[in-house]
Amino acid sequence: MRFFNAMRSISRSRIARFTQIDFDREMALVAIERGDDRLDHVLGEVRAVADSCGNFADFAIVVDSPLKGQGLGRLLLERLVGYCRSRGITELRGKTLDGKLRMQRLARRLGLTLTSGADRRTIDLRLALEQPANTPGGGHR
Repeated sequence: MRFFNAMRSISRSRIARFTQIDFDREMALVAIERGDDRLDHVLGEVRAVADSCGNFADFAIVVDSPLKGQGLGRLLLERLVGYCRSRGITELRGKTLDGKLRMQRLARRLGLTLTSGADRRTIDLRLALEQPANTPGGGHR
């Protein structure tokens, strides 16, 4: 449901788009666990894509269903907020479906504002990012 509807398959071009990050404008943080089967399993991911000027970034987050409500989404989103602040991004924006109450609670806990989206099924999420003090190596590109 990350794309607001179920997807049974993903095209090669879309897979390439999600795995080949443009680090000047994008970041993806992924939580991975090595299972008993010695394979890596993705537990959750948060991603941001900044506008061409780097003023704002749109974000998306997904957490494996059995782990929802256990703090992984909060951890990923907090890390993404810190990363965006360090890049000088001033606003983080996202969308969620109106029925995704866990995401709405998480957003409120982290200080995001929630407003009705253009599509009445969606909620817009926004967070104004306070910039860190101008310290050596921090907060500026």
